[in-house]
Amino acid sequence: MKANYNTMRHMLFYEFERLWLFLTLLNFIAIFLIIKGSTAPLISNNVVLSSLFYSKETGDKTLYNIAISYFAAYIFYIIQVYYPAKQKTKRALINIALPVLNLINQTSMFLFVWDTFTKKNTPNDGTILDVDIKKMYYKNNAGLVFSADKNELGKIAGRVQENYEQIINDSTFQFSDNGLRQLLMERNIPYDINRLFQTLLSAEVLSKSESTTILETYSNDDVADIQERLRKLDDLFGLECDFDFAVTTDAKDINQREDIDKMALKVILENLDYFSNLPESYKESLKQ
Repeated sequence: MKANYNTMRHMLFYEFERLWLFLTLLNFIAIFLIIKGSTAPLISNNVVLSSLFYSKETGDKTLYNIAISYFAAYIFYIIQVYYPAKQKTKRALINIALPVLNLINQTSMFLFVWDTFTKKNTPNDGTILDVDIKKMYYKNNAGLVFSADKNELGKIAGRVQENYEQIINDSTFQFSDNGLRQLLMERNIPYDINRLFQTLLSAEVLSKSESTTILETYSNDDVADIQERLRKLDDLFGLECDFDFAVTTDAKDINQREDIDKMALKVILENLDYFSNLPESYKESLKQ
């Protein structure tokens, strides 16, 4: 799995990196004041250097003393605050990279399939006019083919929940940068995905009734916010996930997907006794 854990690539996102940037800029000013207030001789009698860095030995040394104190405090901050915060966040990024990848992929797949199943107003105001839920085949830019129906869509929603819980329950994530935690915890993605799924099921019931006069609705803003968060996560981790899916009716694509499904089912059936007799504790560990 390709990933990049360098937090300085996103200096303005992480709170500890933004603080480091601000304090470092102040430290440059402190260094300038230290040099200017020093009694050491100039390396040259250049007029520019003299005007910038020369100060009288008997002059006011208040700024010089403040700058010295700040520089010492800055070194202490780097060792005791910045570096530990950086290491904690990096450990969290490494630990949750795989579930984040799965969360991005599963959520993106759900949103695409859900959107394909629903017929909406034009322009789209969040009103679902009708649904067309049937088995469909779709693929990403890499050519990987997937299939989905109502049952599979529910399973995808379940996997979103599992991946999300694996992230937020990770001990290293809980001590990571506040910006990263807010990105994932300010919006409960599994809750929103499940709500969309239930909305789809309700819209399906309404579409089959000739007597009802109400329609299901959903929030475009919520969907857009989820997609934005997924893309931000992809950018932070350098995962380069594929967000573009397209429905395929190509017989070759469909046969490819069905062959994969048949092979998977064959493996399960051939090893049914093994999977049936696994202890529950081991099954739970496989879900991690």
